[in-house]
Amino acid sequence: MEDVGIESDVDIRVKVIQTEDKDNVLGQYINFTKVFRTELKKYDRYKNTEEYKELKFKAIEDTIKICKDNNILREYLAKRETEVINMLAHNVTSEEWLEHEYEKGKEDGKIEGMVLAYIKMGLDDKTIQKNVDLSLEEIAKIREESLATK
Repeated sequence: MEDVGIESDVDIRVKVIQTEDKDNVLGQYINFTKVFRTELKKYDRYKNTEEYKELKFKAIEDTIKICKDNNILREYLAKRETEVINMLAHNVTSEEWLEHEYEKGKEDGKIEGMVLAYIKMGLDDKTIQKNVDLSLEEIAKIREESLATK
């Protein structure tokens, strides 16, 4: 250890965690919080408005999607997504959350309907993806479900 002229009975070793280390859970958590802060910061100018609550939900959802897409805490988010959402939205009431989920469900239904229409038109998943904001996996799942209900 380097002697800096300070006497101490304690020797400390510090491990520096690099935020880019996606193989390390702590590194992934640091990346997750950076993504969330970045997404939330986009809506700072709305902080004292009624619109902010809805925008905060959007920031939470976008954070989770970005992190899953970039393999940041993917397994943890897959198992505990609801818990993470609740933690991040702790200052939002359950009524506001239910209202948000209801509106989101209506929108998801519209998107799913569009995907089903594109499937009936014979479009492939990559072409469908260009027209809707869904991953190829989500489109494939809708395709599989539509085939299972026939």
